[in-house]
Amino acid sequence: MSQESEPELLYRYRDLRTSTFYTLNELGGLIWFGNAGGLNDPFDGLAFLKTEVVNKARSSSELDPSTTLRWTYQWCIACFSESWDDPQMWAHYGRGHTGVCLSYDTKQIRHIVRELNGSKVERTDGSNRRQVLVDAGHIRSAVLGPVQYLPTLKGAAEVREDAIFQKLDVWKQEREWRLAVNAHVPPPASGIRIDFIPALREVFVGPNVNQVEFSELDIFCRNNCPSVRVYRVEPDLVGGGYRKRAWISQFRRSEDEK
Repeated sequence: MSQESEPELLYRYRDLRTSTFYTLNELGGLIWFGNAGGLNDPFDGLAFLKTEVVNKARSSSELDPSTTLRWTYQWCIACFSESWDDPQMWAHYGRGHTGVCLSYDTKQIRHIVRELNGSKVERTDGSNRRQVLVDAGHIRSAVLGPVQYLPTLKGAAEVREDAIFQKLDVWKQEREWRLAVNAHVPPPASGIRIDFIPALREVFVGPNVNQVEFSELDIFCRNNCPSVRVYRVEPDLVGGGYRKRAWISQFRRSEDEK
């Protein structure tokens, strides 16, 4: 896909109640990249690759699966979607509409990817290199791209890296994009956090988030990322789908977004 045809924004659903720490970090700009070796979805290209390698090794004493298994742990992945208003995504990744969905500017993500890959780029503050905040390890490279949905994963990955962006087409409604970073992550770390605050644009708060949690999120955003707009998501029971309602302040009434 050419960059000209890329979506303007990419969205990231987060479970507010069981991963509050990571969600608040991401509202502050730090995206969590989970270790690819921990992926356990059997319909995911990386999980399939690991299973296939292990099964082949069982039938041949000459094959050693450890090389491929170690390779998967060299990659950390953050997942995005092209859609903020998908009911299944809100139900699953937004934990029954009690989570949030964060929107990121795709061009800014591309900008940061170039920085992660070592390109020198000019910043508005005059510096020519971004100080990337990570928990541990050294980033070797970064790749952003859409997931390819396939009728079968068998033989689909010509090289191992292909598997990072492949899933069975049973997941095609997710319209997923992935940002994968190749990094040295020493154990026991299960991933890394990277500063993406320049790319964060909006926060969509699920309809089942209670008023206290919503107000706390609003205050947190105003204190830590004041340029980011916060919306309450409401189901449209007449037309179907969702609508977003802009939140002005916890002390003032909200207004509908046209």
